Amino acid sequence: MSYIVTARKWRPMVFEDVLGQQHIATTLSNAIRLDRLAHAYIFSGPRGVVKTTMARILARAVNCRSPRGANPCNECDMCQEITGGRSLDVIEIDGASNRGIDEIRNLRESARYAPVKGKRKIYIIDEVHMLTKEAFNALLKTLEEPPSQVLFIFATTEVHKVPSTILSRCQRFEFRRIPVEQIVERLRFISQNEAITIDEESLLRIAKKGEGSMRDSQSIFDQVASFCGETIRAEDTNRVLNVVDEAFFFRVTDLVKQRDTKEAVALAAEIVDRGYDIREFLNCTAEHLRNLLICAATGDASLLEVSPQVRVRYAEEAREFSEEDLLRLITFIVEAENAVRWAPQPRFRLEACFVQLAKFDRAVEIQPLIERIERLTGGSSGPEGGNTAPADRPESTGGALRSSGKPKDTPTRAAGEGIPSAAAIGETAHARREALSPAADPPKVPMVSGPPDPANAEAVLPQWNSLVDVVRKDKIHLGMILDEARIAGVVDGVLRVTVPDKLHLARLKKEKQWLTERLQTVAGTKLLLDFEYAERPVSPHGSSGTQAPPAGGSEGLHPIEQTIIREFGAEPLEG
Repeated sequence: MSYIVTARKWRPMVFEDVLGQQHIATTLSNAIRLDRLAHAYIFSGPRGVVKTTMARILARAVNCRSPRGANPCNECDMCQEITGGRSLDVIEIDGASNRGIDEIRNLRESARYAPVKGKRKIYIIDEVHMLTKEAFNALLKTLEEPPSQVLFIFATTEVHKVPSTILSRCQRFEFRRIPVEQIVERLRFISQNEAITIDEESLLRIAKKGEGSMRDSQSIFDQVASFCGETIRAEDTNRVLNVVDEAFFFRVTDLVKQRDTKEAVALAAEIVDRGYDIREFLNCTAEHLRNLLICAATGDASLLEVSPQVRVRYAEEAREFSEEDLLRLITFIVEAENAVRWAPQPRFRLEACFVQLAKFDRAVEIQPLIERIERLTGGSSGPEGGNTAPADRPESTGGALRSSGKPKDTPTRAAGEGIPSAAAIGETAHARREALSPAADPPKVPMVSGPPDPANAEAVLPQWNSLVDVVRKDKIHLGMILDEARIAGVVDGVLRVTVPDKLHLARLKKEKQWLTERLQTVAGTKLLLDFEYAERPVSPHGSSGTQAPPAGGSEGLHPIEQTIIREFGAEPLEG
């Protein structure tokens, strides 16, 4: 007897043998037993999930001469003829090659005649979505009022292409992808009956490669068996299918842990030299990271579709990564896979990807850092020597802010003590940085808290004038607006500036970040800027001395006129 491929030799013959589709098998069995068969069925689902096989079992069960419950006996002449494709009462039609209106007209003509030997005449149309629009229209009337002895069974992988008028006249069954565990069990059963020794790792590889299709998995099994003979090992399976070994994916995550760029380049070269598809490798890497995420999030490695040995390794590896890091890594790998798709040199993109993984920054919990800052600063709401009164301040617990409810004993500045100089402003920001890094720059003099202090503005006036000069060179209009502004004072490291025009105030707030960066560069301190509206800004000749008076006699002139007088030495004309 000639060789028969596994998918045909081990095709299910009764409803109970069908894997992964018990909801459909039970429905059809009950319909046969209760004599509630519909006149038309449509089976839809992915390839290789026994749609046609289920149609043949149904055809045999309907026409079997000695059925066993709802199942066919598979021994009578009718079952043998249907199995061998010789029955005149069960007609299988390929919708891809018989898709025209003429074929459907012939089908309608033959459907009027009674069955030759069986109880019913059954038409099985595979890939029914390939029929033309005219063919579907010709079939509508027959489906709506079919002869009593006719049963239609349609099968398709693209049910969305079937007209709704056809779907509404049929009972529709959705076939699901077969779980990996059931495919493994079936392949194990087949290998035992075929006297083939195969390890669990190979069974799992073949089942996953089939992607939920029993037919595809059985075809891959035949391919591997032809290469390996009677003994199939995981190494040989990987060679035949060109599947990346699990060890490579763990080496990828080792790059993140060890931060070894040399190993990153070597690993990319090894992947290319072995002939692995780069996109498929990155896709499998994303699946590997997903497995680690499942272990890290649930603490249960039994959910993974891997061998028991690899499952143990995943459980150990997941302890080395946080969920945040794994989510970022998955996003990075998915983006790299998309980039490789359009890259003219995929190898270069792969090497860059691995080097970036080696340089990957791990996420750090901020709560311990906050607690350390609080310990180093003594739990005070401000730096030592500040003039703020003790008050409740928020404490971070589990990412939420709440009041501690305890006043902090912070020493306050006496009313008559001196005011720090401008160079001393911004100590609080440096204090926090110093708490994180002992090597940070030493903090400057404590900054001032409370209401704006005009006297303290004198210390920052040189820096302010330098800022105006710098801004005027880059953005002259912004510099002219700053000419009108007046310094109100400094409080908590923030330089308060008043502006007499609301439109100018809006412009300054829009450029606030840029101006703050320029001020910090010019002043060499961590001063911040804040702009306020004031109808009566501080007089340039006031006692505070916070702003230099405009050039002679230019009070009340337009800012552009004041700039021309100051820059070019011009004099206003009378009248």
